Amino acid sequence: MDKPPQSPKEPLISGWLFFRYLAIGGYVGAATVGAAAWWFLFAEDGPSVTYHQLTHFMQCSEHNVEFEGLDCDIFESPVPMTMALSVLVTIEMCNALNSLSENQSLARMPPWVNIWLVGSICLSMSLHFVILYIDPLPMIFKLTPLSLTHWLMVIKISFPVILLDETLKFIARNYLEGEGSWSLLVTPWSPPGHSCPLLTTPGHSCPLLVTPGHSCPLLTPPDHFMVTSCPRLSPPCPLDHLLVTSWSPPWSPPCPLHGHLMVTSISILSP
Repeated sequence: MDKPPQSPKEPLISGWLFFRYLAIGGYVGAATVGAAAWWFLFAEDGPSVTYHQLTHFMQCSEHNVEFEGLDCDIFESPVPMTMALSVLVTIEMCNALNSLSENQSLARMPPWVNIWLVGSICLSMSLHFVILYIDPLPMIFKLTPLSLTHWLMVIKISFPVILLDETLKFIARNYLEGEGSWSLLVTPWSPPGHSCPLLTTPGHSCPLLVTPGHSCPLLTPPDHFMVTSCPRLSPPCPLDHLLVTSWSPPWSPPCPLHGHLMVTSISILSP
């Protein structure tokens, strides 16, 4: 909500965003299939079939020498299907965490900033556990309870989607943002004992959105801004061009600030 409106000339999905969808979606698909394949190929309680047998399981029969000594019913086991479903559910919960911000890292915007999302994830995982461990639901859904070893593998397969998205966010923040228009997030300081619809408590306030080349009749000239922190700006931070364009909530009536508005911090917003 702090970002300026998207230009109507811009595509709904940029090329970079489309690539991110492909990368994340590709990993989700590979992880889901890989979880089932892991049980067939490598799990201690699995059949340890060969890759050729797994990829040609439709040809399995007692008369096929390639499957000699192998019970073909193993390919109907509910374990690999449960592994695949559990990875899909877990990995989508990780993607929900990734969606907290388009480009900000989870280290900077941790999950608890949206407690409702955390609650939704817990509820979703609880429902998944219910259909796995409470009879007769596993039989109805043709699933089976997973062991601790299985769940550890589910986590190992699912968690890298966070690392993948963090890498893509890092590239977006450091190499793709800043091309074209740019904007700043300005946080003003509230004088002790001062009451204003915009400024809530001392040291806290609603953010002001500022962009170069625009002005606001309520806050001019620009020397009303005293910036104490100006990190990584491109182009550099020109104080004489920092002018308010919008604010939330609106000032009605205008706030009697009794002096200059001192800005205590600014940070970059995505263009």
